[in-house]
Amino acid sequence: MDSIRLLERYIHRCPETRSSDHQTFPPAEPELYSTMVQMLADHASSVVILPFVRRNAKGLIFVDIYVWDVPFYSQFCSDSYERFVICEGYRLPEALEKRFFSLQNQNAVVPEELMDQLNVKIPEHFPQWHYPGYSVHDFRPALEHIYFASHRSGAKEILYKSGLVNIAFILDCIPSVNYIGSTPEQIIGNDLPLKLLRILNQPQLIEKFYSEEQIEVCREVYHAYSGYIGDALPTAAQWAYLEELSFNGGVFAGHSFLRTMYDLLSQYGRTSVFDQYKRLLSLQDLYPEIAKLGFPKPDEMTSVLNKLEQYHRYMQEQPDIDRLIRDRKNRARYEYEGDTYRVTLPATLFDICYEAIIQGNCLMQEPYAENHAYDNATLLFLRRRNEPDQPFITLELSGRQIVQAYGRFNSIPCKEIYVFLMEFAKKEWLLCDPYELVFHGLDVDEPGACDDSVLDFAEEYRHRTTIPKFPEIDPGTFTQLSIDDCEKPH
Repeated sequence: MDSIRLLERYIHRCPETRSSDHQTFPPAEPELYSTMVQMLADHASSVVILPFVRRNAKGLIFVDIYVWDVPFYSQFCSDSYERFVICEGYRLPEALEKRFFSLQNQNAVVPEELMDQLNVKIPEHFPQWHYPGYSVHDFRPALEHIYFASHRSGAKEILYKSGLVNIAFILDCIPSVNYIGSTPEQIIGNDLPLKLLRILNQPQLIEKFYSEEQIEVCREVYHAYSGYIGDALPTAAQWAYLEELSFNGGVFAGHSFLRTMYDLLSQYGRTSVFDQYKRLLSLQDLYPEIAKLGFPKPDEMTSVLNKLEQYHRYMQEQPDIDRLIRDRKNRARYEYEGDTYRVTLPATLFDICYEAIIQGNCLMQEPYAENHAYDNATLLFLRRRNEPDQPFITLELSGRQIVQAYGRFNSIPCKEIYVFLMEFAKKEWLLCDPYELVFHGLDVDEPGACDDSVLDFAEEYRHRTTIPKFPEIDPGTFTQLSIDDCEKPH
């Protein structure tokens, strides 16, 4: 046991639990013992920790923890466990406490059902411990929380009860800790306010405490941008954004603080989404037309960036594609406008990219853009007349035939669209087979993917336009006659 813990035990004296005190802390009854033995059979790990919340005959509630050495038990079929009793206002004896802490370094497991029970019963019976609930993978901080919060134990007790559970668990790794402080701010020091401690207590940010340099950076960032944070704690992605602003004199990718992007980053704790927004802004500096996208939602960023990166490669490696697309637009072929809808050609390569992003389709995959640019195929955008700039239906022509017509995420359009496409095809002397268009894109494994009226329309078109086939004749039903047979008298 280290000198800090010895000092804390000396300062904060309290009675000790003894597992041998069977009157106060009765051992497991036969039924519970049988349950434990059964659990051992379900876990092959060398050490299995079985915690229970129990009550003695006088109503005293305590946490009873059994640590089993499974290989020893399996080999000798005898009891091979250590017992730790944790109770409000009590601590473990010094030697047993040292053994309890050594569990942190063992290859141990806690059954998931027992962790679930702890997460319910500890807050119910010991609300003063401020136990938040832990996953089965975090049983080590969970057990430490239970122990330190159960009695006067010093710095970790204060931090655990203040909700700073991650800071409490790594306290011994933080430089310049004041173990005799009476508040979280006094314990951690470094002029860090409580709200900043709560921010850095998040699992994705806890590593900031491992060096004095990182702590100083966090303090400076908070002092510079605390007015932007508001009441909610920033996520790791938001904090990375504020750090980036701080490092660059208040400028990020050529921009000062962007409230829209900051708010979007609140939806994700991962810093990777912040890196994606950073890349988006850097591409926007190269291609101002990208600003038309605004700030996509975090869960859309991977798909959006993939398409923008392809756009970037085209513009860097094949700039002629953009020029050729512009030339096709200027020829104005296939431009058509009806009463409700209109068909138009993409004017630039970015128009194709924008269509691909908003529609969630594959237009930016090779070779769609190249084929359109070099007149090997034709991409067309079908829009509502009253929303000419809003993507609606994406068309592809191969030769003079409409071969694809899809809505957002490659969905099947409504019947009205196919009626319009027949009108458009007639005007432009194109081939259009609604049956082929519908059933080419129909996922038969996805019920409800297509409206019944569309299916009926496609089937009716196929029935109306298909040349009827005569039934095949069985060769055995007739006899071939020769000329001699014809000359014979009847």
